[in-house]
Amino acid sequence: MRGESRRNVLAGLGAATIAVTAGCSVFDRSGEAEPPRLDTDEIERIVRDPVPETERPAPLQPDEASIEAGLERCAELIDAVPATITTEEIPNGVVREEVGSARESALDGREAVEDAPDRFRSLVALRNARADAREASVAYRAVGTDLHTEIEAERLAARGDVGARLARTSYAGDERDRTLLVAYRIEELLVDARRRMNWGSRPPDPGALDVGELAGDVEYAAATLDAVDALADRHASVAEEAVDFTATLESALESSLRAVSRADPPSRESTVEDVLGREPDRRDVRELAHEAIAPVRRWQQTLSTELSEGRLATGISRAIEVERDVRALEAVVDRIDGSLPEPDGSEPIRSERTAIVDAAEAAPISPDDRSLAGDLTARALERLAWIDRSLAGYVERGNDARLAREYAQYVHLRAQLEALPQAVEAVLARLDTR
Repeated sequence: MRGESRRNVLAGLGAATIAVTAGCSVFDRSGEAEPPRLDTDEIERIVRDPVPETERPAPLQPDEASIEAGLERCAELIDAVPATITTEEIPNGVVREEVGSARESALDGREAVEDAPDRFRSLVALRNARADAREASVAYRAVGTDLHTEIEAERLAARGDVGARLARTSYAGDERDRTLLVAYRIEELLVDARRRMNWGSRPPDPGALDVGELAGDVEYAAATLDAVDALADRHASVAEEAVDFTATLESALESSLRAVSRADPPSRESTVEDVLGREPDRRDVRELAHEAIAPVRRWQQTLSTELSEGRLATGISRAIEVERDVRALEAVVDRIDGSLPEPDGSEPIRSERTAIVDAAEAAPISPDDRSLAGDLTARALERLAWIDRSLAGYVERGNDARLAREYAQYVHLRAQLEALPQAVEAVLARLDTR
């Protein structure tokens, strides 16, 4: 994708499909230039300046009663398992140890709920605490008792309940930004619970630990349903004159799909060479090209799925991401075509990291904003912290390292943050035109 064709993608209002199915598996080419290994002093210099810790914005704070009810449920399940399990109760040592470990995890989870910085995060943390507590409770009861049929029936019912609740997500409220964020987090929680309900294979002859794990999944779903109902009820109670944004969101998401269709993106079979016009001779450049191409390779499937399945708030968030990522790809290709410094020391990498922080501080979107844009900003800064931890791990282990991948991640994240304001503007314009 060269010259004018790249500009056409952005001129087509932002989203493009760029895939590298034929170019993703050729990273070990002998002709590529390897960056030098950096010692731990140089790596430490990159992450020496700490960045403020960022958490995703809470859309609202649920009532205290929802937290208390969840803690009561958690305590009830924990109390069903003795603090010390005897060999008479569970003769098998492995099972006995695992049940005790699940109980300890539930206690730790309950403490995390109580120590959470706000009620929203307490509500979210309750899911894991309740899941661990029920896993321990059911596994303890399942020793010598066949509970599998009962718990499997619960799982099937819970899976249906989660799907039905997801289909009933409301997009009504008195503030569009907050309403979108509430709906998005509700959809996110429910999709997460549904995914967990479908995880893994089921053994044909499950033991007590298998049944306990299955019960934990069921409890996770139940806690998720309690959480989303608490959020929805709280949102409805604070909305003075609610407006239903469903039609607006559908129209904006359809407009995003049409804008992509009118663009001139490369095909799904496009390689890194197709995008750059050449095969890079530097490993960090190949890493960067892959890093920038991968997020937009399935834009059409992503947006179409959210629209067809009715997850409209998630669809709008995905539309912003697509707009952001195609702009970030454009910026990355321009930098590769220009003079992207080689990561031959700590300074080029540290400079990219500093630019990420500067971009976040200069952006008109605060990570504290109760909006999809604020949430995307916060998630970008969480990714920065994740990359930083990767570098800190080298230092802690005393390992020298080539940082081609981490350098590429920093460069791409900078491009994403710099592109985010325009991406938000593009999608919000579609919401405003209805």
